[in-house]
Amino acid sequence: MKTEGDRFMSFIRRYFRDQESIDDVYQNAWMRIWIKREQLRIEGKFRSWAFQILRSCIYTYIRKKNWGVELFFFDPDALPLTVSTQPSPYRQLACREWQLILNQEIQRMDQQTQEIFSLHFEGELNLREISEVLNLPLNSVKTKFRRSIQKLRKNLEALNISIEELNTL
Repeated sequence: MKTEGDRFMSFIRRYFRDQESIDDVYQNAWMRIWIKREQLRIEGKFRSWAFQILRSCIYTYIRKKNWGVELFFFDPDALPLTVSTQPSPYRQLACREWQLILNQEIQRMDQQTQEIFSLHFEGELNLREISEVLNLPLNSVKTKFRRSIQKLRKNLEALNISIEELNTL
């Protein structure tokens, strides 16, 4: 089970590859959460509130460093090759290839859609929480997510890759 800290780190790694930047943003986010803890409404959800602060810390860090950062969804070198404890070499290669293909397809999406994917799959936020973090209407987030999944499925099928095939890896 992932902790909030694990979810934070996964989300931050979407923006940065170097450990120093990741650590700086992670620490700044938790410090701002602590400082702003009184602003958390009782009826509000901690996770979506905390991700708003994290997202703000990421953008502030990027602005201070004056970087142009591309979002990325999968970093094949940072992810384990497979879930299996004793994968065959063929399975390792196939898994890495699928990760690269998925990464390329997701890179073709606009930045906001990539962020929705990252918050959903890495941050483990539901669509309502994502709409709060991104300050977008819930229906807009639902529509963008559904359409991007459909487009991703269509693009993968055009490459003769079935979703079921990916699920078996």
